[in-house]
Amino acid sequence: MRVLITGTTGFVGGHFLELLLKKSEVSEIFILKRKNSNFRYAPLLKLLHKNSNKIKLIEVNSYEDDSIDFPDIDILFHIG
Repeated sequence: MRVLITGTTGFVGGHFLELLLKKSEVSEIFILKRKNSNFRYAPLLKLLHKNSNKIKLIEVNSYEDDSIDFPDIDILFHIG
């Protein structure tokens, strides 16, 4: 299963990402992050490096940007 998550730089979204990483049925996780959003949830950086084969970061200027090339996903979790 391929999932897309918004809001992973926050506390709830960061913990939700940790939960998804433990699920064997999740093969790929795409994180949608605004370029001007900082990593408030510090362990997220560690998760990104440790799971770089499973997590893909998509940085955008705005969520309203029409040029975003969204991957083919099965589920969207909007936690932002």
